[in-house]
This record gives sequence, C-alpha cells and structure tokens, in this order.
Amino acid sequence: EDTLSLHDALPIYLLFVLRWCLGQPVAVKGEWKKLYGAVEDEVKATFRLANGALVEFESSWSVKGYNMSATTLEVTGSNGTITVTNESVELNLTEAAAGWPAGVTKLLHPELPQPSRFDLNGEAYTLEDAAFAAWVAGGTEPPGTAALGLDVQRMMGALYASCDKNGAEVEVAR
Repeated sequence: EDTLSLHDALPIYLLFVLRWCLGQPVAVKGEWKKLYGAVEDEVKATFRLANGALVEFESSWSVKGYNMSATTLEVTGSNGTITVTNESVELNLTEAAAGWPAGVTKLLHPELPQPSRFDLNGEAYTLEDAAFAAWVAGGTEPPGTAALGLDVQRMMGALYASCDKNGAEVEVAR
C-alpha cells in the first residue's frame, strides 16, 4: 500500500501541496490536541484519495527545538521511499529506476537547484510571490488558483469536522 507522510507546522500549506500534487481527497480522519488553550496546537490526519491511497500527516506549531517551520514529505511506494526535508532529498530504492541506483542516494540542500534569488521566509514563499507577480505582469497563471484554494478550504473544513467527531471519517465536499 502506497502512502505519503507529511509533517509540517502550517497545515494549510501542506494541504495545498497535497491537493496540487495528488488531487482532491475524498475523505479524511483527523484528531487534534489542544495543549495550551481552546485552539488546536497539534493535528494528526489521514486523507483517502479517490484511488484508495492514504496520505498521513502531522502538524504542530509547538515542537521543541523548531523555531522555524520544518517540513518533511515522505512517499513510500513499491520500489522504495523518497524523503524530502528543508535540508535534503533522500531516495532509498529497492531496485535501480529512472537513472537512480538501488540503495540510498542523498542530496543535501547545497546540491539541489536554488531557483529563487532571495529567501524572505523560505524559498517556497519567495517563489509563490514571484509567480504571482509574473502572472500580474501578463505571465502564466500560478499554481495557487482560486479554485485550488477553495478545494484546500474544503479539505480543512472536513479535517475540522473529523476532529470535532473524535476522528470519525468525513467526506471532503466537492
């Protein structure tokens, strides 16, 4: 069974990446913890995609030792795992594929392409701003469209509903 595991401090951005890369989930199960007051501090959730694949994620704004947002994406498939963090990309393949050798290949941050010219609050934010500015100037539409944003809000609504129901599965509105 293929899974995608995500860990991030900002779930709305995580949901955007999920929706943009994998499509709109059909259902979600989620549980949250309220550690410091009435607002949720941590959430664990599983989205189910239309093809049956599961996407698991954890999010917390209050992890000791992380004063900045830290994101980890891990995809597990039939031939191995790819793990992407703010610092590296690690590929662990059972068999060689697509020009990558079997075993572990790790590329550190300096070895990866650096497409942004500045890094205000992380390269992703910089690239998002640059894509929007280019679109306003007549370029192609950025990936962050209003329709995709609405899908993300539907995902977040279903996640809140599931958490309110102690982790019961909730369908994501279409």
